[in-house]
Amino acid sequence: MTEPADPEVVLAELARLPIGEALGRDHLARLARIGRLEHHAPGACLFRKSDPNPELRLVLSGRVSLCLETPGHE
Repeated sequence: MTEPADPEVVLAELARLPIGEALGRDHLARLARIGRLEHHAPGACLFRKSDPNPELRLVLSGRVSLCLETPGHE
């Protein structure tokens, strides 16, 4: 589920992340203007290797697993 992005809300969420301090407020504000918040159910596929134009995704809470399927291997 994607929410309309209120830049101030996105900025506040980004500032909570460890990367927030490293990037600084100006860079975070730029990301906040173009970012959006998404909520996903457990087990949801967020993207596939074949998807065009992968996006930068920052995990605010929860965990992400990456799986690479190789033909002939599980």
